[in-house]
Amino acid sequence: MRLLIRTDGDTIIGGGHVMRCLTLANEATERGHHVEFVMAARLNTMSQRVRDSGFKVHDISPSLPPPHDPAGPVHSNWLATSWQEDARATAEAAQKFDPDWIIWDHYGLDVRWTHEVRSATSTAQFMAIDDLDDRALGSERVLDQTRMSETARLNPADATLTGASFALLRPEFAALRPTALAGRNDTVTRILIAPGMVDGSGLAPLALRALAAFPDIEVEVVMGSSSQTVIEVETLLATRPKATLALDADNMAERMARADLCIGAGGMTSWERCCLGLPAMAICTADNQKAVLDALDHAGAVTALSLEQAKNPNTLNHALIETISKCQKMSEAAAELCDGLGAGRVMDGLEAKLRPIELRDAKTLFDWRNQSHIRSASLDTRELVWSNHESWMQKTLRGNDGLWMIYSEGSRDLGHVNAQIVAGKTWSWGFYVGAENPPRGAGQRMLATFLKVLFDRQDVAALEAKVRVENTRSIALHKRFGFRQIGDGEPQVLAFRLDRCDVKLAAGIWQPVKGENSDAP
Repeated sequence: MRLLIRTDGDTIIGGGHVMRCLTLANEATERGHHVEFVMAARLNTMSQRVRDSGFKVHDISPSLPPPHDPAGPVHSNWLATSWQEDARATAEAAQKFDPDWIIWDHYGLDVRWTHEVRSATSTAQFMAIDDLDDRALGSERVLDQTRMSETARLNPADATLTGASFALLRPEFAALRPTALAGRNDTVTRILIAPGMVDGSGLAPLALRALAAFPDIEVEVVMGSSSQTVIEVETLLATRPKATLALDADNMAERMARADLCIGAGGMTSWERCCLGLPAMAICTADNQKAVLDALDHAGAVTALSLEQAKNPNTLNHALIETISKCQKMSEAAAELCDGLGAGRVMDGLEAKLRPIELRDAKTLFDWRNQSHIRSASLDTRELVWSNHESWMQKTLRGNDGLWMIYSEGSRDLGHVNAQIVAGKTWSWGFYVGAENPPRGAGQRMLATFLKVLFDRQDVAALEAKVRVENTRSIALHKRFGFRQIGDGEPQVLAFRLDRCDVKLAAGIWQPVKGENSDAP
């Protein structure tokens, strides 16, 4: 499989986008996939960091000054050139590389860019890494790894990978997790100050002044050498006997594992701290961090402060004393939220497969289908009888009037999907996730994958479904995929239909089959 990743990082954007993309790229490479990047070619970017990690980078030449885009995203000024030129350069890289997935992590891009790149590629699917939910993305998948709310995204995709179980943390965090958690207690002897690469909010000096009231605690500050507060931090550290400064450290997991408490910014580092059970005073230094930090505070994993609160010495000192008093409980709460294995789960989702059922699947399908929650949601709620099921399997495997498939992510079979011809080019479908404790959102990803398989076929122009009226989750799912209700149907059953053109309108991403002149059945 080939992955093309579009991202940027510099002193304005920060380094988090590039680092999480590198984590995914390294996981993909470990699995034998091929990865290339597309990045802006301007000064002070992190493209060299990506090259040093062994990946080819396709450069996007900047324009001076970058054109203003009043209709674009809030962060459109993060682009080095116009979105049109960015799309052209990305499409050119895609045409050379022929990727299976185009993964983009950039707040300055939106659905216009996606459609432009898509029009120049043939088979690539798109996954957006986004936690703002402030614009349409036009992508088959959205990775929203920092989202803790159960509410639906305002700008959904066909399928999502949502929550900290998908957080893209480097493997050293999961590796050090057992050791770090074993050493957690209520004693705080070492505090880590981690304000981010550039410390544009001046967080490190604020924390050091607050810690003047705790002279016996060891303090380590970790920041980038390009940070605007380095000189001020060095001056403050010179007056403190148990203090060190590490610039451009590449072993944050080890440093977090040694610390008893962290004072730092929000962003992806929040999940690194959670993975290691590191209690934290987390300062909101950007608007997009607020919702996540508030949720982490509510979960008991951090003490969240606004930047204005952190700038008040009395407020900061009081919060520090309170946080130190409950470190053990905070550590336990944090560790429950993230295990550090997210990159593997994301790759499992990208590698997801559908395969035809085989005779060896008979027992699995029998056990899955007979689960009470699956039977209760089915049109036929009766329990399967093994002898009848065996006969059905043999008949189905001999037939050619439908598709009967198993969906898997990674090495796990998760669910079953099927579709059968109704008339002409109209088919009906059915499905269920049968595995215990499936990854979050597996059902949506399964159906999105199957929809693509179906509507890529020349003999499928419409899809119909019947859903029990009490099955509200399935009804909502069908509507999300663009199905519309048809007819009155049976009293306890709703009927839905999805045409090829409906799919395009609902998702905003599907393209006509090459040479297709009509969407009619």
